[in-house]
Amino acid sequence: MGGRNSLAWASGRPGTLRSLTIVDTGPETQRRGSNRIQQFRELPDELDTLEEFAQRVMEYTGRTREQTLGALKYSIRQRDDGKWTWKYDKVIRRQGFRAPAWTSEQLWAGWRKIDCPALVVRGARSDIFADETMVRMAAEHHDCTTVTVANAGHLVQGDNPPDFLKAVKGLLGRCA
Repeated sequence: MGGRNSLAWASGRPGTLRSLTIVDTGPETQRRGSNRIQQFRELPDELDTLEEFAQRVMEYTGRTREQTLGALKYSIRQRDDGKWTWKYDKVIRRQGFRAPAWTSEQLWAGWRKIDCPALVVRGARSDIFADETMVRMAAEHHDCTTVTVANAGHLVQGDNPPDFLKAVKGLLGRCA
């Protein structure tokens, strides 16, 4: 959600940004990955234990227990009744919820309007963002660097933080 929102926002505000980083998304996404994310979001969101959340996230992401617990401490909270739940707005977890979105054509047109240097990062194991889309993004932007991060799926920055940071620091160093 964040990358596409950033793309849409930046496309309407020329001269505002010094650089833009888009992580594992673009004007087109793969149905398989989108469906997998939607199914995950629609699972029950109130569980009895932290362990249940950890197990669910490990199955979804393929991350280690240590990585999962490190991320969960920022993502879930224990309610007064002892159950655990996500910290974000429950509206987005409602079955069938789809946020209003730009069409693929609108996103491509917006992408071409972005006037700052851009970095597009893709997780090598991503099932939502195709390499072909990333290649097209590079071709259709005046100053676009692309990086595929090994050992990462859609959640690139959490799956492989060192290589993600290396890519981002490269862009930031160039645009500082």
